[in-house]
Formats: sequence, structure tokens, C-alpha cells
Amino acid sequence: MPVLDAACMGLFHAVSAFDNAGFGLHADSLTPYAIDVWVTLPVAAAVILGGIGFPVLLELLRHRNRARTTGRRGRSLHTKLTVVTTGALLLTGMVLTCLLGWSNPGRCGARP
Repeated sequence: MPVLDAACMGLFHAVSAFDNAGFGLHADSLTPYAIDVWVTLPVAAAVILGGIGFPVLLELLRHRNRARTTGRRGRSLHTKLTVVTTGALLLTGMVLTCLLGWSNPGRCGARP
């Protein structure tokens, strides 16, 4: 694939992942890349960061910098709830996926 086409497709999928839109440029979306860590991890990170949202991300960055200079560490209730809920949902999803799919012979990385 030419470099310009690949860059355009990468940008489209990055924006689609960050917005949680779920759009893909192929009929099978990103299914061919399901076991490619270099594709799935950035897409997963974009989905998670997009779900957290710009206001929370900006507040986390501002407070990180402020904590270094002034020592204050207070965050808004919105940021605390968003971070805790996101962490709880990610952890719950991971645990349930592992528990319910552990004996499935068709799972990713399963040994015959």
C-alpha cells in the first residue's frame, strides 16, 4: 500500500477509534489485525482515552503539572468518577472475559 494511502487510513481509523464511532474502511473492519498487537493496542488506547474525554484528560494533565510545582493534588468529582469507573469497567471486563472464556478452545492464544 502506498505511504500516503496508509497514512490516510491510519488517521481515519485513529479518529474513528478515539470517537468510539466503530467505522472501518474495509468490509471486515479491523478483524484481520485482531492478533496484531501493534494495531490493536493503539486502537484500544484511543478508544479508552476517547471514552475518558478531553475535559478529564486535560484536568489530569493540569493537576499533574500543578502537583509538581505547588503540591496540590485535588481533582474534581467528575474526574474522580470517570477515572474510577473506567478502571472498574476495564478490570471487570478483563476478569469476566478470562473467567468465561478460559476453557474455550477457540480463544486467542489457546494451545491445542
